[in-house]
Amino acid sequence: IVEVDPDSKAAQKGLKAGDIILKVAGVTVSDPGDVAEGVRKARKKQRKAVDMLVRSGERQRFIALPLKKI
Repeated sequence: IVEVDPDSKAAQKGLKAGDIILKVAGVTVSDPGDVAEGVRKARKKQRKAVDMLVRSGERQRFIALPLKKI
């Protein structure tokens, strides 16, 4: 993660610059396209939030971020 809007849900959940997204909706992330694929997968299943596995320093944790309606 390069930057997090301080007023965003991501910031409220504790995400910050330097954190590494490992998985999004079960999709292993190796590039930004994988994040988009995970979000599409969650939307296709009509989820209201997307689950993410994030590494912050030595710690890994799951967070759920709400999906915006499109």
